[in-house]
Amino acid sequence: MLESLLLGVFSVALLGCVLTDTSILFALTFGLALFSGYALAKGHTMRDVFAMWWSGIHTILPILVTFVLIGCITAFWRASGTIPAIVAYGAALVSPSVMVLATFLLCALMSVLTGTAFGTGATMGVICMTMAHGVGASELFVGGAIVAGSYYGDRMSPMSTSALLVATLTGTDIYQNLKAMLRTAIVPTILACVIYLALGYIGAASAVLQPPSPRGEGHEVAGGVAQTILATSTTDLAGNAITTLFTQSFDLSFVTLLPALLIVVLSLFRWHVQRMMAASIVAAVIIAVAVQGVAPLDLPRIAVFGYAPADPALAAAIGGGGILSMGRVTAIVGLSSCYAGLFEATGFLHAFTERIAQLATRITPFGSIFVAGLGTGLVACNQTLSILLTHDLCKDVVRDKAQLAIGIENTAVILSPVIPWSIAAAVPLTATGAPTACLAFAVYLYLLPVWNWAVAMRKR
Repeated sequence: MLESLLLGVFSVALLGCVLTDTSILFALTFGLALFSGYALAKGHTMRDVFAMWWSGIHTILPILVTFVLIGCITAFWRASGTIPAIVAYGAALVSPSVMVLATFLLCALMSVLTGTAFGTGATMGVICMTMAHGVGASELFVGGAIVAGSYYGDRMSPMSTSALLVATLTGTDIYQNLKAMLRTAIVPTILACVIYLALGYIGAASAVLQPPSPRGEGHEVAGGVAQTILATSTTDLAGNAITTLFTQSFDLSFVTLLPALLIVVLSLFRWHVQRMMAASIVAAVIIAVAVQGVAPLDLPRIAVFGYAPADPALAAAIGGGGILSMGRVTAIVGLSSCYAGLFEATGFLHAFTERIAQLATRITPFGSIFVAGLGTGLVACNQTLSILLTHDLCKDVVRDKAQLAIGIENTAVILSPVIPWSIAAAVPLTATGAPTACLAFAVYLYLLPVWNWAVAMRKR
C-alpha cells in the first residue's frame, strides 16, 4: 500500500533526525513535501495543496497566539522570582527517603502551573536531579519521576499546549476536559505516589549500604544544565547550593508566588486561557520591576529573548523563556497541522481508520485510541504530530467529542514521553542527564492509560 510506504519513509526520516541529533523540523519539512506530492499524484493542483495546508493551520491559529503568551509568561515568571520561589520552597520539604515521591510531586506541580513539560524538566527537573545526587538517591528512580511529573501537567494544565491542541481539534471546552482528566487520573496518581514512595525507601536503603562516590572520584553528576549548576556550586549539597543561589539572587517573599496563584484562582473561575495568562504576565511584570529591581527598559528584551541573568550559574539554573523560545514548538505545530489538512482532503488515513474502527468493536473505543496513540507516537517521534494523527484516525470512530478528547489526553499525550527516540523523552533526559533506562520508572505514564483501558473494558 502506497500510504504505508510513504509513512515508512517519513518514519525513517524522523528517526534519522533523532539519532543524528538533527532538528526534527527537517524531517517534518521533508514529510510535508512527501505528502504534498501524494496529493498532487491524486490529481489535486498545487493551489489545492496550499488550501489544504491553510485548512490545517487555520484550525490551530488560536493556539499560536497562546504560544506567544506562554513565551512571555515563562520569561517573566523567571524574572519576577516566581519559579525560583516555587523551587526554593519545594526543595525545603525534601528528605532522602521521600526524594523520589517529592520529585514526582514537585515536577507535577510545576508542570500544572506552567503548562510546559520541557520547561519543568529544565528547571524543577534539573533541581531534583542535582539534589538526588547530593543525597545519593537513584538517578533511575528520580529520572523516571521527573519525566512522569513533567508530563503530568500536559493534560492537567489550562496553559498546556497539548491540552489546548486537543480541545481545539475536538471542539471541546478545555475546562470540562480538565475536570474529566482529573477524575480519570485520581487512581493512577495515588498508585504512582505509593510506588514512588516505596522506590524512595528502596533507594535510601541502597544508598546506606553503598554510599555514592564523592564528586570528582569517578561519579558522574547530572548532565546538561544540571552539570553546569553543580560545576559552579560552592557547597557540598547540590540542592542547598541551588536554593542558596536563588535566595541570594532574588527576593523570594510570598508576593513572588502571586503570578502562579493567579493561574490557579482564575482557572477556578473559568477565565479564558489567554486572559488568565495575560493577568499573570501583568502581575509578574509588576513584581519583576517593583520587587526584583528589573529595569523597565529590559522588559521588552525579556519578553522576546527570555530571562538572561549575568551570573553563569543563575543563567544555567533559571535562564530562558521568551517568545523566541516558542519558535521551535510553533514551527512543529504549524507544520504538523498542515499534515492534518492534507490527510483530511486526500483520505490518506482512510485505510488505517477502518482498522481502528474494527479494533474499537473488539477492545473498546478507548482501546482503539490507545493503539492509535501508541502507534502514532512510535512513528511521529514528537507529541504534537502524534496528537494530530491520533485525532484524524479516531474522530470518525469515536463520535462523542468529549470521549475522544479524554481518550487522546490519556493516550497520545502521555505515551510519547516513554518512547526513547521521541523528542518528548529526549528533551527532559538531556536537560537532567538522566539515563534512558529511567523511562521504565515513569510509572504514572503507564498507569494512566492502562487503568482507563481497564475501566473501559469493565464498563463494556
